[in-house]
Amino acid sequence: MDRTMLRIGAMNMMTHGVENPFIEYRDSFSDQNSDREKYTLILANPPFKGSLDYDTVSADLLKICKTKKTELFKRAEVQDNDIPGILQRFKSREQEKERKRTEQSFMVDKKEIVENEYDLSINKYKEIEYVPVEYPPTEEIMADIYQPEKEIKKNLDELSEMLKKNNKFVSAIQNSLEKTQQLFNNLMQKYFG
Repeated sequence: MDRTMLRIGAMNMMTHGVENPFIEYRDSFSDQNSDREKYTLILANPPFKGSLDYDTVSADLLKICKTKKTELFKRAEVQDNDIPGILQRFKSREQEKERKRTEQSFMVDKKEIVENEYDLSINKYKEIEYVPVEYPPTEEIMADIYQPEKEIKKNLDELSEMLKKNNKFVSAIQNSLEKTQQLFNNLMQKYFG
């Protein structure tokens, strides 16, 4: 829906090796969208929050969920049935008190929810563990970057030497052919006038 996102998407695809990305500017929720049963996987970046023009939403989607909120359409299919686990944890809520806020589910005191004006967004309460990423030293990265360039230069130097030798060989053949032609011309002149 946003042309800036089209440019960012195309740039992202190119930086990941897709040389000619095909990205279309259109509303995937619209009744004008002709793509049906075409894709097995759809990747999307959060946030999914947004509103739709209810009158242009595809009738197929409205059968699933009558809403103007885009985030309700973008639910991921659950591969493993986690409902039994949810029910089990609900039945033994006392044990839930020990769960960390980094886990799939956890308890939050009512007082904290009230302080947050009853905002039940999970990100308001969930703790995210950041795992530091270690990269090799800059010199090592640069060496890896320059290595293919060194190999290309080496190969070009070898090709250049081969061409020089080839040119000398071609020149020697050409001289030999000229001498042979000259001998032939002399013989023809001598014997046939």
